[in-house]
Amino acid sequence: MRIIESDVSLTAQRSFQRERSERVSIRYEAPRPVPNNVDESVSISSAARMIEEQEEAVNNDPRLRMIKSLLEAMLGHEIKLGHQAPDTNKAELQSNTQTTTQIEDGFSIEYHASEQESEQTQFNAEGVIKTADGREISFSSELKLSRSFSQTVDINIATGSAARPKKDPLVLNYDAPVATLSDKTFQFDIDADGKNESLHMLTRGSAYLALDRNRDGKINDGKELFGAQSGNGFADLTQYDGDQNGWIDEADTVYADLKLWLKDASGQDQLLSISQLRIGAISVRYARGDFDLNNQQNQNYGQIRSSGVYLKENGQVGTLQQVDLSV
Repeated sequence: MRIIESDVSLTAQRSFQRERSERVSIRYEAPRPVPNNVDESVSISSAARMIEEQEEAVNNDPRLRMIKSLLEAMLGHEIKLGHQAPDTNKAELQSNTQTTTQIEDGFSIEYHASEQESEQTQFNAEGVIKTADGREISFSSELKLSRSFSQTVDINIATGSAARPKKDPLVLNYDAPVATLSDKTFQFDIDADGKNESLHMLTRGSAYLALDRNRDGKINDGKELFGAQSGNGFADLTQYDGDQNGWIDEADTVYADLKLWLKDASGQDQLLSISQLRIGAISVRYARGDFDLNNQQNQNYGQIRSSGVYLKENGQVGTLQQVDLSV
């Protein structure tokens, strides 16, 4: 082939995207003194000394230093371990408090990193050529190249009091916007191992979604709750979505057996059917979103892990949540 004339156009386009995010959450739970006598007041000087001791413990703990070094090597920059001291009243208080026991300290570190990368290149060629033997050839060609990469790293480390096991049953908020936990506790075998655990009670307006499997009129252990054993109450609930429409409604056989388990002001059990509260359908879909449930002294009672919705017969919407309970 001998080309005597040509008109050729070549083009190329490229796009490249890279996203990276990192999140580090560090929590230190200082040892908490347990008072011996009923006088709970403390002097400001004692409180200040305690704060200094706690801060020194954070900085001198070899476990924390080791984890800090590992994370800094991964992140490529320095991180600070520590905790914020609580505000204290400047007034001097009298105290006769004696302490004999220290509840263990603990710390937890959660590290999350995600990276996404994508690249696309497109090449186009078109033209017309004429050859010495009189031929005219028109041509076009297209080439597309693409690649993508994604990576997620999650590291969770906990020791001491921060490593206390958590159980996460589903809580339905029938007369409250969100689940919260009170200072009061009760005994319940949430992991169904034959031993009772001490759990913080839900505040008014929230109750555990339950299934009275043996139909004895009471909730005996965590096997009759959703998520207490599996760690994902919404996944447990999904197993009963017979028509797979994303809802537990009257078309599903389990609907008539679902109960709300709550305790009244005196601590007595109540078991109500969801139909009694005019709950028409419960969505099995959920969104992950963590939120700590702490008391006024910042002591952790549990953690909201994910949230979903339900519908009442009148069309109103309510929430249900998977709550990790500190055992």
